[in-house]
Amino acid sequence: MSDRLYTTNQLAKLFGVVPTTVIDWIEAGKLRAFKTLGGHRRITHSSVLQFLDECNLDSPPAFSSEEHKILVLDDEPGVLKLFGSLLEAGIPNAKIITVDHAVDALVIIGAERPEIVVFDIFMPDVDGFEFCKRLREAQGKAVKMIAISGESSSETVTRIKAAGADKFLAKTEANEKLAKLCLSFL
Repeated sequence: MSDRLYTTNQLAKLFGVVPTTVIDWIEAGKLRAFKTLGGHRRITHSSVLQFLDECNLDSPPAFSSEEHKILVLDDEPGVLKLFGSLLEAGIPNAKIITVDHAVDALVIIGAERPEIVVFDIFMPDVDGFEFCKRLREAQGKAVKMIAISGESSSETVTRIKAAGADKFLAKTEANEKLAKLCLSFL
């Protein structure tokens, strides 16, 4: 699993405590956290697991049952359905969210917080290059991005990686490699 980040409020909700309790754990040195440039505390998933182990605590049900979330963005309904099916079959414990427009995807990403975003590069209105750039600026490295396209020239791959994509996958390889690539990020 990638080392997901939690806010103090998110952990408080998952553990069924008030946010000040999580802050107390951090200040007492029981739970490792770091501060963002804005002064907000963030806690890694591995830090929470270490805290549970060191304090000899069971994982709360809401924490341990958290599912992986993957958002898929493509403007072609058939491709969107195919990619969604491939991921549901290849990663059964994941929630697959499909979206057909980049602006809608950005809103849903803010609400759902997927670990991975799979997106087509060549779409109308907001193309994948602009989408990737906006998402990377908004989310930093908190989300993994996999760009997919039927056009796989070295220029396209270089350009999408420069925009912030973690990986590129040609659409012709999606049947065999999409789920495996996503699993490598979880």
